[in-house]
Amino acid sequence: MPDPTVLLVGGGAEVEKLVRGGVSLAFPQASFRRVTDVDEALERPAERGCEVLVFASQSAGEVARAANALDPAGLPRWAVVHVTSDATANGQLVVSALEEMSSPAAAAAIFRSARETHALQRTNARLRGDLLTISRRITHDLRAPLGGIITSAEVLRELAPEDPAGCMALAERVIASADEATKLLERVSYMVRASAAPSAPEKCPMGPIVLVAKERLERKSLELHASITYPTAWPEVDGVKPWLETIWWNLLGNALKHAGPNPLIELGWSEADDKFQFWIEDRGRGVDMGKRFALFTPFHRLHELNSPHGLGLPIVQRLVELQGGTTGYEPVVPNGSRFYFVLPATPGLPVTPEEKARI
Repeated sequence: MPDPTVLLVGGGAEVEKLVRGGVSLAFPQASFRRVTDVDEALERPAERGCEVLVFASQSAGEVARAANALDPAGLPRWAVVHVTSDATANGQLVVSALEEMSSPAAAAAIFRSARETHALQRTNARLRGDLLTISRRITHDLRAPLGGIITSAEVLRELAPEDPAGCMALAERVIASADEATKLLERVSYMVRASAAPSAPEKCPMGPIVLVAKERLERKSLELHASITYPTAWPEVDGVKPWLETIWWNLLGNALKHAGPNPLIELGWSEADDKFQFWIEDRGRGVDMGKRFALFTPFHRLHELNSPHGLGLPIVQRLVELQGGTTGYEPVVPNGSRFYFVLPATPGLPVTPEEKARI
C-alpha cells in the first residue's frame, strides 16, 4: 500500500515540526503539505491512496465537515486527526490531545491508527452499500422474470391439453425468464465473493484471457455478424485470471449490445508510465453526454435513486480496482465509443483490506 499524502491545517512551527517527524516515521515515502482550510483541501483532486488530514485546534464544525467528506466513489475521503487541547471521543476520526503527541514516535502511532481507522470506515461504507445494492437488485430486478415464470406456468397448465403450439411458446418464455433470473443471481453472487474474499494477483498472459472471453460470446457475435479485431501479441500482467476474463467478457458483451448492426469492434492495448491500458472500441452511436458520468457507477452505489440498471460496467469497475487499476470511457470521433481499463505494469501484491477499502 503506498504511503499517503498528509495535509496539515493550522498550527504553528512547533506543531508542524512534530507532525512532520511523526509522518516521516509512520510513512517514510509520504508527501506533506500545508493547506489553509477544508475548502482548499476539497479543491485538490482526490488521490487513489489514503490521504491524512491533520487539524491543529480548528473548530469542531470544520473538523466534522472534513470527517464527513466523500470521494468520487461516495466513500470517506480522509483519515482525519484533530490535535486539540480538549480531546473528546469521536467515532469518525482520531482525536488526540496535544500532550499525547509529545514525540515523533507517539505522533507516528496516531497517524498509523488514523489510516487503519479510515480503511475500516471505507470498507464498512462500501460493504453497507453492497448490501443495499444486493437487497434492491434481488427484490426489484428479480420480480419481473419471476413474475413471468409464474404467469406463464399458470397459463401453460391451463392450455396444455388444447394448444400444444401455444404451450411451446409459453415454455420458451418460462425458460428465458428463468435464465434471466439465474444470470442476475450469478452476477450478484460473483461480485460479493470477489469483494469479500479477494484473490492474490499472479502472472497472467492477457492474450489467452481475451480469447476465452471472445469465445464465450462467439454465438452472439455470429448472430450479429460482428467483426472483431485484436492484436496478435498481448502483455503479461499481474492480476486475477477469472476477474480479467469477466472484465473482458462484460466489455465485449457491452460493445456487441450497443455497437449497432454488423458491429465493427477493435480490441487493443498500450503501455505508458508503468501502466498497461486495455481497451475496446466500437463504431456505434456512442454514449450521450448526460449519461457518461454514470457509466462506471461503483457497485455499492447501485441502490441509490436513478442509479444505472445494468450491472456490467459496475462489475468491471469493482474488479479492476480490486487489482489496483482504473476504468474509463472516451468518445470516438466521428462516432463510437472506447471503454478502457488500466492496470499497473509493475508486479502486484496480495490485496489488503486497505486496498479493498479504496473502491
